[in-house]
Amino acid sequence: FFFRMSTARAARFAAWEAERATWRLANRGDTRYALERRVFRKQLRDMRRSLKEEDLLARRAAHVAARASERERTETPEGLRAAEERAAAQDEVRGALGAAANALQATLAHPTLGFWADSSYASASLASLLRHEPNLEAIAVRLRRMLSLSPTPRPLRSNEAMRRLRHWLRSLKMDAPEAPPVAEMQSWSILTPVYKETVLYSMADLEEESNDGRSFIEVLRGLHRDEWANFAQRLGESPSALSVARCASEPRLALQLRLWASMRGQTLARTVYGMMYYESALAFLVAVEAGSAGGGPAPPLPAASQTAAASALAQRKVGYVCACQVYGDYKRAGDPRAVDIEALMHAFPSLRVAYVERRGGGGGG
Repeated sequence: FFFRMSTARAARFAAWEAERATWRLANRGDTRYALERRVFRKQLRDMRRSLKEEDLLARRAAHVAARASERERTETPEGLRAAEERAAAQDEVRGALGAAANALQATLAHPTLGFWADSSYASASLASLLRHEPNLEAIAVRLRRMLSLSPTPRPLRSNEAMRRLRHWLRSLKMDAPEAPPVAEMQSWSILTPVYKETVLYSMADLEEESNDGRSFIEVLRGLHRDEWANFAQRLGESPSALSVARCASEPRLALQLRLWASMRGQTLARTVYGMMYYESALAFLVAVEAGSAGGGPAPPLPAASQTAAASALAQRKVGYVCACQVYGDYKRAGDPRAVDIEALMHAFPSLRVAYVERRGGGGGG
């Protein structure tokens, strides 16, 4: 029995080997599946090639038929007349453009006449144009700035400016849906709770020395050297000569210095300025939408009226409230932080401050 089973098993194995040998190719030893796959790929390539050739033949036949139809249409009297009129119009336009180019070249080459040659004539023409078109003044200023820019690429020295620019460039790649107009967008409100946080750095805070003997303003100047140089340039001062004592002598310089330092610390003023950028951005977007409405120019309204309308719409769409619970206590005690909060409200008329008013009798309301 064992011998018969072994013989049967050997026979089945031999049959399987013979069938497997038929699957292989003589030169590559490939299986039937790979062979069929290779044949299918070849058939698919041939089919694509034939379809491409048929498409080319069909397109060529359509092109030949279209040319024949155009030839038949132009050979008629009406077609010949239209072709002559079209050629005459082309010659007329070409002649007008050539005459204009020659006249412009002669004007520019004239030693005493012309817009570019006579500076007094050019200045008078620009002044007259700007008097009749007030909106052109801003366009002329921006155009001059664009034309006077140096083509040499200069890296940004401010890390914060580089961070914001990179964030804006990354946002350009976002697949965002088309936004509705500002007038149709939903309004929202922002609430910032405030208790006893610093509103603005005072001059005493800036002069306060740390353990290493350096004042707070000196630390900020060391961390933001380029921004300090820009700040001094805006004030018309030298970066090395601008100091706390120099700014303390003039109230205007003192307030500017306090704002500059507060924008680089954890203060309420920095948060308020950042949140109010939303209102400025919406007002700018309203002005842009007014200028691009219908694909035409901006409506004939004065610039002041456009700005006021844009600001009013932006204020209706975004509201910012600072919940300063102890603002009433600041006012009664004459705390300088109350004056700083009022300065922020004067800087941003749409800013609202919510506080708890305590009246006599120990009750709160």
